[in-house]
Amino acid sequence: EGGNVTAPYSLTISPPTGTPPSNTLYTPEATAALRYAAGTIYYTLDGSDPVGDSPGVVRNWVTDTNACVATVPLSNAADADSTGKNWKDPDFNPLSPPAGVTWYSGLNGVGYDDTRTAGAVNFMPEINLAWSTPLPGYPIDGRPTMRGVNSTCYITLPFTLSAGDIAGVNKLRLYAKYDDGFIAYLNGVQIASKNPPPAAPAWNSGAGVAVIDAAAIIYESVPVINTAAAIAALRAGTNVLAVHGLNAGITGNDFLQRFKLDGEISAVQAYSGPITINSPATVKARLLDTVTNRWSPLTEATFVVSTVPASAANLVVSEIMYNPSEPTGPEIAAGYNNDNMFEYLEVMNIGPNTIDLSGVSVTTGFDFTWPSSNPNLRLLAPGERAVMVGHAAAFAMRYAPGPGVKNVGVFNGNLGNGGEHLVIAGTGGIIKDFTYDDDAPWPLEADGAGYSLVLNHPASNPNHNLPQSWRSSFAVNGTPGSAAGASGPTGSAAEALADTDGDGMSDLLEFATGTLGTNGAAQHWPVTGMVSLTVPPDTTASDYLTFAYQRSRSADGFTFEPEVSTGLTGWQPLSSLFTMVSQTNNPDGTATIVWRSTAPASTLPSRIFLQVRAGINP
Repeated sequence: EGGNVTAPYSLTISPPTGTPPSNTLYTPEATAALRYAAGTIYYTLDGSDPVGDSPGVVRNWVTDTNACVATVPLSNAADADSTGKNWKDPDFNPLSPPAGVTWYSGLNGVGYDDTRTAGAVNFMPEINLAWSTPLPGYPIDGRPTMRGVNSTCYITLPFTLSAGDIAGVNKLRLYAKYDDGFIAYLNGVQIASKNPPPAAPAWNSGAGVAVIDAAAIIYESVPVINTAAAIAALRAGTNVLAVHGLNAGITGNDFLQRFKLDGEISAVQAYSGPITINSPATVKARLLDTVTNRWSPLTEATFVVSTVPASAANLVVSEIMYNPSEPTGPEIAAGYNNDNMFEYLEVMNIGPNTIDLSGVSVTTGFDFTWPSSNPNLRLLAPGERAVMVGHAAAFAMRYAPGPGVKNVGVFNGNLGNGGEHLVIAGTGGIIKDFTYDDDAPWPLEADGAGYSLVLNHPASNPNHNLPQSWRSSFAVNGTPGSAAGASGPTGSAAEALADTDGDGMSDLLEFATGTLGTNGAAQHWPVTGMVSLTVPPDTTASDYLTFAYQRSRSADGFTFEPEVSTGLTGWQPLSSLFTMVSQTNNPDGTATIVWRSTAPASTLPSRIFLQVRAGINP
């Protein structure tokens, strides 16, 4: 069973014991008795099925162009160096062989090809260390021949690992191009074979069968055995993949041995003891029966570690694409012919803890209930974002989200192009209840021009109902599932408050207003003005005071607080005397925000001061 537990949490996976109950899956034996399967339990912590193992983190150890040394043994004297170290040992020294034995250096790809018939498969492009006179057009390397001498070739491919290269590796992957067979060893531990001899291998053994030449030049993924012992034999420093190459006959006209070896941190683990879980995980386990070689039914449980429920204090709607641009020709050809298919809504965890969105749903605007079975979808780490989308394939085609973008599913319905009332509810009550609009002072560019609505400084949990809490995205299509922009200039606080270009505006303010890195003439200071308007219920025009400032649409994490005072003290929010009237995008990546006095200028105090406070708040 799964549950919400406190990290670190120790989990023990055990096979059943005792007499199976009537509803337990069982394996029929020849005696018709019932029994539990016996074998190794395999599990994953990423939600994947242990049977359908997908590649994990791969580390390339022996590469296609690895250095190698090789010899064609003339007796069992080649089995060791002059100190007695076996040729499969990582400390074997090919530069100190016994008398009569020579090891030759080269690159990965050992063999020969004496074929002269037209249309025959040519091994020579795969061979870097050749044992006989190669085909015309290839240089003669002067090494002794293998054909007519021996069916065996010894090959060692040394490689160097650090402790970090070995850490966490639980799987080996071997690839081979071969004619006609081989036995592979990792630091002396046998890990694979193809077409081995029927008897114990010796210095003059041959392959059990011959292979088709056309198949020999294609890398084959070879099953690895003795994985645990081989990994245990790895060490920081020099390691060796040693290969006993086998030809089908001493007179064969060709021979090929070329290998690659990878270490992998696989999602699938063999269970050997209690597992410590430090983060949310879905554990899936199966037992591989050693008698029947069959897998047991899948068992799974989800463990949510050290989380808190989603709430109004920790979850915000951070971006809304409510009226995307029209589908392009390629999108229409792919079947995505409705702009609603490209809608999305992004939420963000602004709290200090991972939040659990189980039971969270969008109840007004469109229908969506958070998936609860998969912790990768239902949990949001601090600062993490997730998107709900109008159509999964259309979203992927237009926005090409990166691997870090968390798409939690498709909503039912669509967002209103003329504004929408949105309600998000959780297990503890209403999380967000607000209405966006497509009319000024809301950003007009988000209404069909391809831009999204972006929440200003989401970490401050601003009032979602206020147009000044939103801006249009910097770029067309927005930034679904990722931060809208940088949160401030790099460097220390002192460096951010410095005035690098000496124009009277700090670097922090220049970053926030979109002029950092430009000359002083480009700085964006707030400006005042006067406009003549007829504002109902008045029937005649009056002069109104305006206040405008610019902000960068690519700078996230900033608060812009316009304020008013009558004496340079006791500053009050500008909304006490002014009304926000418009947001307009500028070609330089900024937006101009304009406020207008609520009452005619003639009714305002005789002396008035206006400012906008820009800053980064935690």
